[in-house]
Amino acid sequence: MSNRWIVCDVNYLCWRNYHSGMRDLTHHDIPTGVMFGLLRDIGTFQQEFSTTNIAFCFDGLESKRKEIYSGYKANREKKKSEMSEDDRLKYIQMIKQIKRLQTQTLPDMGFRNLFAESGYEADDLIASFVQTHSDTECIIVSADHDLYQCLTKRVSLWNPTRREIYRVEDYLADWRLSVRQWRMVKAIAGCSSDDIPGAPGIGEKTAAKFLRGEMKPSGKQYESIMESEKTIRRNLKLVTLPLPGTPRCESTTDQVDRKKWNKAVRDLGMNSLTRAEPRFRDG
Repeated sequence: MSNRWIVCDVNYLCWRNYHSGMRDLTHHDIPTGVMFGLLRDIGTFQQEFSTTNIAFCFDGLESKRKEIYSGYKANREKKKSEMSEDDRLKYIQMIKQIKRLQTQTLPDMGFRNLFAESGYEADDLIASFVQTHSDTECIIVSADHDLYQCLTKRVSLWNPTRREIYRVEDYLADWRLSVRQWRMVKAIAGCSSDDIPGAPGIGEKTAAKFLRGEMKPSGKQYESIMESEKTIRRNLKLVTLPLPGTPRCESTTDQVDRKKWNKAVRDLGMNSLTRAEPRFRDG
């Protein structure tokens, strides 16, 4: 088996499974679809990358980024408040499944590389993990472009929906900027999904063009960026990974075996996963 690590953005993977049609799976009237999807994914990723090493990174409670900008992800909170009773119940059940994976199911199976910290997001912990393991190959499983900041010759991104690997060479060819400059692209352009406003009228491609020195100083877009200095400075604090204060994510040896795996999945009514078990160190 390889020494490479698979580093999972668990919340992203759970939401991906939630929207894939499995959210209605239950066992004894308890929702289990999100958990089923994540546990099924484990074996798929391990086989894809020929390694038993897998780290799970979870979003923590709250967010220290709100201390920097109170509007951070504000629209998500608004959407939650406007949910129907049925959607609110499904959302709560979804969060409970993620929590169960973190605190019960994965630990019971013997997985030990579980990372979560109040105030910090999975992206912060992923960035911390790959920085801490600077001499190891890491495959980050996520579709979040913020994680381009983590790309190196030994760190790549795997998009499980597209089944595409994205390497630093691909980034350099696409953007013609250093990896370190990606955070400035995000700071200038902002991030609509996180409700971070950037320079008015500026997207990522235009921000990259500005950073490459390909924009005429006389144009409106150039002027918009120059007039947004204060916003960009604030955004740089929001988008840089990992956020200052993020704990170091040191790896340890898992204690997963077939007996513990099979007991856990059977307890959840997922007997099919005993036939699709992940790879273990003993085989």
